[in-house]
Formats: sequence, C-alpha cells, structure tokens
Amino acid sequence: MTKTPVNDTGNRPCEGYVGPYWLVQDRSGSVLLIAHRCALADAEKYGDFLTSPHGHYDLWEGWRTGRAPDGPAAIVLEAEYEEWPRGRVVFNFVRGQFVVYGDSQVFKYELQQRVLEYFGIPADLVEFSKDGHYQSTRSLHRS
Repeated sequence: MTKTPVNDTGNRPCEGYVGPYWLVQDRSGSVLLIAHRCALADAEKYGDFLTSPHGHYDLWEGWRTGRAPDGPAAIVLEAEYEEWPRGRVVFNFVRGQFVVYGDSQVFKYELQQRVLEYFGIPADLVEFSKDGHYQSTRSLHRS
C-alpha cells in the first residue's frame, strides 16, 4: 500500500512530483523544460524532504546514451549537464510545502510557471529558492 504525503495540517493530501529539471534553449530560441519527475509515493526521504533518487549527472548521461527513462530532445547530445540552467523540486513533508531550487535564471521571464505546471505543484504550496549549486555556464536569451 502506498502512503500519500500530506501537508502540515496532516489531513490534506498533497499531489505533485519531485525531481531534477533543466531549462534549455533550442536553435530556434525557444526555451524548453526538460525534466524527470518522480511521484511523491516513490520519492526518497532525505532529512525533512522527499526527493527524487535520480541525480542531474546520471540522468543527463543516461539520456545521452539512451539508458535513462523518458529521454528529452537531442539537445543533451550537444551540451554537458551543468551548462544549462537547472534545479530540483523537493517536498518538505514537515511543512507540507514544495521547494523549487534553481539557477537564478529559472526565476526570470516567468519560467518558474513551467516548472510548477510540469511537476503539478499547487501555487499555494511552493517556495522558490535560488541555489548557487545549480549555477549554469550558459545564458537563456529571449527570442
């Protein structure tokens, strides 16, 4: 039987996913979200958080070699995993809140909305946090 995480009130089920993500730009200038999401019921406990067991490097390299699930566009063949703005969605089960960590570029041009939609995160249960660990070497440009 799968246990559904709840928010801090202890009685409201919390839907949504956790996992690593990237924002990349294709040759036409479109910004794309590529990610791997994990249901909360399948997530790993890490302190007060639920997180995806998949790391950025392993996913990216798996996509490049065809060994990872749900591979994204061919853009992964042209870059290293740390080049594009990236981040991670986790769920703080003590506070009943998702946390979206990311490169500072994630919080520009309203790109964070794409992350919320893809991971199925309710707007009232999220906190955004810039994280230097996810600092990229490429810049997203408006087309």
